[in-house]
Amino acid sequence: MTTAEWAQFIGFGLAGAFGLVCVFDGTRRLAGGYAGRGRGGRLAVGVAIVVILGGYAYWQHRMLVDMTMAFRHQPPARELPADWGKKVSPAKREALSQGIARQVFVDSGTLTQYVEASGQRKAYAPGQDELKRREAAVLAAARVEQRAANSLVEAVLWLVLGLGAFVFGLCFAFEPAPKPAESEAEPAA
Repeated sequence: MTTAEWAQFIGFGLAGAFGLVCVFDGTRRLAGGYAGRGRGGRLAVGVAIVVILGGYAYWQHRMLVDMTMAFRHQPPARELPADWGKKVSPAKREALSQGIARQVFVDSGTLTQYVEASGQRKAYAPGQDELKRREAAVLAAARVEQRAANSLVEAVLWLVLGLGAFVFGLCFAFEPAPKPAESEAEPAA
């Protein structure tokens, strides 16, 4: 993780802890009927923080899922038309059609045909560089999918933690309050 990612992780952790404590304490004070100001305010601040953190995680999840869907649902590669590149020199036509076939392979893993300088079609055979680029593209897509899944888990986690803090606040509200300490005179020795 980079320094910025660590700072974001620590910031979200501190904000989340503060939000959960506010939800717990605000719920406990409201349900327990404690006197004083700020009971509802604490609960509102805590709920707002937890909702913002959960919403941000869910927004990240949706953004990453949309990004993976854009890469996954590419239309199938079409063969080049028979008269493709007739107005271009044969060497340039071969280079351009090989470039198209190379890009199709890297993007989708599909092997297509390209047009040789003589005008005949030939099956594209990827080299080591193209295989490495394809592996890198597949690995990057898998990492994005994993990050999307982690973001969804994070959003659900914030929801569960917020509800847990609310329930525990209710449970602790009905606990009998301790009696205040009385000042007792110490017996003379």
